[in-house]
Amino acid sequence: MQQNEIKMESEWPTTPPLPKVQVVDVPRFFFPKGIPISISENEAALRRVSDVFSTIGNKVTMINMAEVCRAAGIPIYWKRSVYDSCCNNLPRPITIADFASWWNRMTAVAHDEASRFVYTLAGPHRNYLTKEDLAPILKDLIETFPGLHFLREAEEFHSRYVETVIVRIFWAVNRSWTGRITINELRRSNFLEVNNKVKCEDLLKQTICL
Repeated sequence: MQQNEIKMESEWPTTPPLPKVQVVDVPRFFFPKGIPISISENEAALRRVSDVFSTIGNKVTMINMAEVCRAAGIPIYWKRSVYDSCCNNLPRPITIADFASWWNRMTAVAHDEASRFVYTLAGPHRNYLTKEDLAPILKDLIETFPGLHFLREAEEFHSRYVETVIVRIFWAVNRSWTGRITINELRRSNFLEVNNKVKCEDLLKQTICL
């Protein structure tokens, strides 16, 4: 009996060795906040901004923010939100240190225009826009855009105008109807393109036709 048991045990097939697993280095292909921009490019933009601050006197107010935005490669009508982010919504001038701190935080996580727009308006803790986020840039348009001079003196219509434009923007861009404009929805729309080319006098008409 023992001999038979030993013989049977010896007839069990041996387990073949496991094949070697080859590690394949798959290049990253998903960039939810855009393909990263080189550090040298972001640093070059910051140097241009530093030159602007030096020329102005090292402290910048809202009056000079268009020049700062141009130097950084930021659309000029983001300037109100950029300024508010740099000074933490406090009524004071900003320094190059304020701007550099904000710029480095923003460029570390936001790499294309859509993600940078959301970061600039909504801050670092949200990846979508609400209606309230758009109000500052629209109020700045009323105050500074030449084509809206007719509206500038009629302050009683400002809030109504802002509300109307925001509703139109959400109707055109927020295709998910969530009340939150996402980065992907911005990319699929032409809102940023229109915002960058604000030249004609009928801004509301442009916004409606997004």
